[in-house]
Amino acid sequence: MPRVEQMQDGDAGFAGVNTRLEPGQLPVGYVSSAKNKRFNNGVAEPRYGIKKVMWANDKNSGTAPNIGLAAYSSVMGVGTFNDPDGYNWLLIATASKVYGVREGNPARVLNTGMSNTAACTFVQCFNTVVLFRGEDLEPLQMSDIRSGFASITQTSSDTDIDENDSDGTAVIPNADNGLFFQNRLLIPYSRDLVAASDYLNYTRYQPVLSSFRINQGSEDRLVALWKFDASTILCFKESSVYAVRNIYGNMADIFLDEISRGYGLKSAKAVVSVGRDVWFLSDQRGV
Repeated sequence: MPRVEQMQDGDAGFAGVNTRLEPGQLPVGYVSSAKNKRFNNGVAEPRYGIKKVMWANDKNSGTAPNIGLAAYSSVMGVGTFNDPDGYNWLLIATASKVYGVREGNPARVLNTGMSNTAACTFVQCFNTVVLFRGEDLEPLQMSDIRSGFASITQTSSDTDIDENDSDGTAVIPNADNGLFFQNRLLIPYSRDLVAASDYLNYTRYQPVLSSFRINQGSEDRLVALWKFDASTILCFKESSVYAVRNIYGNMADIFLDEISRGYGLKSAKAVVSVGRDVWFLSDQRGV
């Protein structure tokens, strides 16, 4: 008696969601809708939600369902710090303090009596983390978790290399955020300028020779910088996007390339790298 092959109902694996086609017209491996699912390597897995990490919160008093936890007051920004001892710290800036916390340790107050009136951004440069506090307040630096944050003081740069100048430098400007790239700290400031710190020295920059303007006739404000590849950064403005290419060495060969003047970036933290792509949120076009 011949063997009857059983028919399999369903796909052998899953690739993603396609909501534009009718369900009967979908190719193999696609579904018409999915709720709280991710498709990884042909497997449909649950997409997990937000988990409250207990060690990252201030352990004090609290009310249900947060028994044993106290809320941080007026959180202005969060970041990370990989200290010279190899520990990874979560940093939390509030309106009047900065906390450092890592798993297995209680929250440690690093600084008190601060006046953080704008959103704060942490940027690590070598073994130091820089805290940007907006254009009205000076940035701070921290190299040791035990000492906390302090004002930035210019340190000497190696002027024997072509990338650095011997005079005319200033302390890095006040800003909302920055980007550590090609051993320099790049800082957007004064609406559409970018300050490039000395090579291997984040504490100072040359205002005349190491600043470049992100503008080809547009009047919108520079919001954030983002790394695209080893020598290119994307410069997101409120309603336009530019690329600065050939950033290496003494930056003598950099040039500005306009990507779009039809849409820009909603806020400094509304951009992320996804594989080889860069996704961002725009007022004009959404994601």
